[in-house]
Amino acid sequence: MPAGRAASRSRPGGPRRLVWGRRVLLASSGAAVALVLVMAHLRWGVFMSALCRPPTPSPSAAAPVVALPLPSAGQRTLVEAHHKIDSGDAPAAQLLLQSIAPEDPAYPFAQRMKLELPGHGERP
Repeated sequence: MPAGRAASRSRPGGPRRLVWGRRVLLASSGAAVALVLVMAHLRWGVFMSALCRPPTPSPSAAAPVVALPLPSAGQRTLVEAHHKIDSGDAPAAQLLLQSIAPEDPAYPFAQRMKLELPGHGERP
C-alpha cells in the first residue's frame, strides 16, 4: 500500500471530509454562477432598452443661474464713450473718458481709449 493511503487512513475522516468539502464548494459556486446568469437573463431586455433609449435630461443638468455683478460707473462710462466713438462723436467721447476718476478700475482702459480716439493716433 502506498504511504499516502496509509497516512490518510490513520486520520479519521481525512480524505472523505476533504472530498465532501470540495463538493460543497463546487456546488455552491455553481449555484452562485447559475443565479447570476439567470438574473442577467431576466434583466437583459431592460438593460438593453435602457442603453438604446436616448438619454432624458434631468432637471439638475441645467447650468446654474449666476447673478453677474452690475457694471461700475466707470465701466458704464466706457461703454457710453465707445457708443459715441462708433456714432462719430469723438469730442463727446473724449469728455466722457476724461470724467473717469484715476481711482476707478476702468481708468487704464479710459486712457487707452483716449489714445485710440480718431485724430489722437498713438505716438511712438
